Amino acid sequence: MTTYYKAVRHDYGSFHNPDFKYGPVGTLVEHPDYRAEKDARGAEHYISISTEPADCTGFQWRVGGKDSRLLVVEPVGRVYTPDKEDLPNKRAVKAVRVVGELPISAAFGPNADQVVRFLGDLNGLTSKQWAAARDAAGYTARDAAGALVVRDKITAEQFEILVKPMRVAGVVFE
Repeated sequence: MTTYYKAVRHDYGSFHNPDFKYGPVGTLVEHPDYRAEKDARGAEHYISISTEPADCTGFQWRVGGKDSRLLVVEPVGRVYTPDKEDLPNKRAVKAVRVVGELPISAAFGPNADQVVRFLGDLNGLTSKQWAAARDAAGYTARDAAGALVVRDKITAEQFEILVKPMRVAGVVFE
């Protein structure tokens, strides 16, 4: 049986529409403007869930300084894959029942501890370290965090390319 996941804000709100709530556990959530697969032209017409906790569309680790939530959901009704090529883990449904919750760190995959530690360390960087990181690449921190998430799926050389600017700035990854 497939397990499905939904990442949401700390207050159970959708990242796209914070007023649309998904929790707590036990809640049945139905999309207010659901359209069948043949009529749906975008994600605004279905609830988006994932087969992988580390691949929830639109996921944000924190919103307003508070950790987001990773819900375990059970689809109600038909489940389909809206974009098999670009989003192979994404599924679309009309409704879900929230059956559990995992630590938000599970959304960072098998290297979650390193990713969480890295993200936490970003708050302590000096202005000199931030300047070095910004001078090296515009999206350095995002790339480094992404590298930690997929570290076990890329080569050591690829990992080093992605984290090099942060290493130059004095950030340790081990």
